[in-house]
Amino acid sequence: MQNERVRRNLAEIHAFISLTDDIDHTGKLCDIHYHDEVELLLITDGRLCCYLDGDSISAGVGQVIFIDSRVPHWTAALTDDCAYILLQFIPDDFEPGSRAGRSAVRSLYRFARTGTKSARLIEDPSVSAAIRAAWEEYTAKRVGAGKYILSHLYFLLGWLERSGSLAVDALPDDQAVQKLLPVLEYIDGHYGMQELSLEAASDVLGLNPAYFCRLFKRATGHGFSEYLNFVRVTKSEELLQNTSMSILDISLEVGFASVSYYNRVFKKMKNCTPSVYRSAQYSAM
Repeated sequence: MQNERVRRNLAEIHAFISLTDDIDHTGKLCDIHYHDEVELLLITDGRLCCYLDGDSISAGVGQVIFIDSRVPHWTAALTDDCAYILLQFIPDDFEPGSRAGRSAVRSLYRFARTGTKSARLIEDPSVSAAIRAAWEEYTAKRVGAGKYILSHLYFLLGWLERSGSLAVDALPDDQAVQKLLPVLEYIDGHYGMQELSLEAASDVLGLNPAYFCRLFKRATGHGFSEYLNFVRVTKSEELLQNTSMSILDISLEVGFASVSYYNRVFKKMKNCTPSVYRSAQYSAM
């Protein structure tokens, strides 16, 4: 199964939008894959089917198929006149603070957002209209298009949360997050240090390690070491995508003591090895 890397084509927004309208056959359109981004498919002509593990969702004109982050899926055209608008984005990039460059906050929200992953058929005309409007802004390239597109993405994110399509009950405890913010920023700036220990992190807040662990668990739902590994893996993804550094050098750069441990942690989190992730093709559907 492919861990797909999704390229961005919207300025300053981690999102991808495209129109596929040249399908002249029925049948499979892509192999089974998954990605960190959520996916929305607005059918503009014909019928499309999304296949999941033991389930399938078919949609016609005006309907939208929603696929949550990291849900394995593949699609097929049910008619030879099928066409659709594809929109992919990471919800956590739009959480408070992340737009202002608070990468520590963005990392925490992405780490903490858990819950049952899902896919569903959406028939609300307002969702279809928002996707279509984002596409029209992207193609027209008028002044202020980026801000208009961002407003449509915020609407879609709000709709998905309010409808229960995205897990929001697992977001961090706000008060605990505020207390932890200095140490989250410390981790974000020092993740490459192999000696970044629980004791060093708790010292940032002047707390004893036992209390710090309880506070961290309340804020994130997970332990300190698990979060640190998540940050390191996330940072390594950028190096895998944007540099020619060796896997060994990348593992050391982001703070792992050995490349074998880095490979194990990466595969557990991403369901593939760093080398496979690096060679994965970008989405072009």
